[in-house]
Amino acid sequence: MSANRRFSQSSLDIYMKLGHSLVEGWLHPIDARIISALGEYQTKAGIKGSVGEIGVYKGRLFILLSLLSHEGEPLFAIDPFTLEAFEDDVVDASHDKVIGSINDFKTNLITHAGEINELQIFNCSSHMLKAETLLDSASQARLVSIDGNHSAKFVYSDLCLISEILDENGIIMIDDVFNPLYPDVSVGLYKYLYHSDDLKPFCIGQNKVYLCRQEALTKFRDVLSLDKNIVVKTKMEYFGVEVDIVDYYVNTYREVFYFLRINLSQVQGYKSFLLRMVHKSIEHAIRKSMTHLR
Repeated sequence: MSANRRFSQSSLDIYMKLGHSLVEGWLHPIDARIISALGEYQTKAGIKGSVGEIGVYKGRLFILLSLLSHEGEPLFAIDPFTLEAFEDDVVDASHDKVIGSINDFKTNLITHAGEINELQIFNCSSHMLKAETLLDSASQARLVSIDGNHSAKFVYSDLCLISEILDENGIIMIDDVFNPLYPDVSVGLYKYLYHSDDLKPFCIGQNKVYLCRQEALTKFRDVLSLDKNIVVKTKMEYFGVEVDIVDYYVNTYREVFYFLRINLSQVQGYKSFLLRMVHKSIEHAIRKSMTHLR
């Protein structure tokens, strides 16, 4: 039995097409589509639970999670928002440029989604929370993003924390695993996967790795393979299981400019980026033209 969405489908569509690009932060269109497909599947399948994120910054990804949430479903946002909320021993260079504003976060959420009475904001570092605290204020989680402190010990700690509250049909997405600017993220993830059989990867997006319980691996991979907006570029073994490497063809000018903006301003050294994007756009246009001619 399907669940009732908290916000309308049109609100989700608008945010997916344009709204997310108006909120400062990081959310690649490929990962937005993956998250949307998985969240919508959970809705249709009647999978319920809390939805949340560690490291919300100004809400770019959290807003998408909110738009995918169900009526009456609890949400949680964990972020210190200010350097003063960190303890001295955990302030590091990875946070120099990513300290957001709780007021910006709330304003963006109301602008692109709406008021959420069931939202619990934890204005602190994630290492200060225990699983019991989250369960008391929320419930078992079904869709959670980890994008907080990028040090290995915090990534590992965050995975341990969320795995304790994750529903059997829940999904965790972890950001920046393959980002060369934050190599410690992969160290934290690998440590967790080596020492625990609780979670397994099932998909690698543009900048995120998606995890779930082993029993749900096939189900979620099927969701992605059947989605018309998602291209499973290849499959590979990753920590003992087969995962889908997801890509898609750039099919709007807005997406071309988005790719240019995030890659040329944030990721240096990719000299072939523009050529690849042009190639993908031309290839997609040719495929589309051929389809019409048949």
